[in-house]
Amino acid sequence: HTVGSAVAEIAEVEAVERLTERVITGLTNTATRSLTHSVSLTLATALSGSRRDKTACYMCQKYSMQCEACYNGGPASITQQVNYYASYYSNYFSTYFLDPTASVYERKKK
Repeated sequence: HTVGSAVAEIAEVEAVERLTERVITGLTNTATRSLTHSVSLTLATALSGSRRDKTACYMCQKYSMQCEACYNGGPASITQQVNYYASYYSNYFSTYFLDPTASVYERKKK
């Protein structure tokens, strides 16, 4: 080995480590955000309103029946609110939990 080849090997190892770190951080960021958004929106939609409320609103929209039993604003309004809050809180919590998760790689490296 020459000095030049040793320097090249060191540079290559450092470049691979930096690239690996960036890929892991990027994948962690993307996976955390997408999973958080998917789960929170699914749960929020499933848990919003009772089955009776949803049935009453469907009957009101489709047949103009049971409208007095449909909650204020109807299902479209509730869906908009659920989507808004699910998106807001999933952004908040994914950002909150993302920093410690991304730094795990740093702790292992040391």
